[in-house]
Amino acid sequence: MKFNKPPYIIEVNGFFWNKKTRGCAIYPFIFTTNINDEVLMRHEMIHIKQELRGWLIGYYIKYYYYQIRYGYDENPYEIEAREKSK
Repeated sequence: MKFNKPPYIIEVNGFFWNKKTRGCAIYPFIFTTNINDEVLMRHEMIHIKQELRGWLIGYYIKYYYYQIRYGYDENPYEIEAREKSK
């Protein structure tokens, strides 16, 4: 039996918290509405790397702090992912 290495990619129909959300990275998974969208997949891979760099729990604490303080568009983690995924 062969097992793939993380991240494990799971295609979903949508996200209950926001109809506009197209992807979500929660190590070791990437949930996406379009597995063929290369920019989206690169964006979510950046989040996986950020999560590992931030020791997971540290990343999540900082991510949600930034989300509350700056909002989605100005969240430093989102800015980095957008810039690096182009």
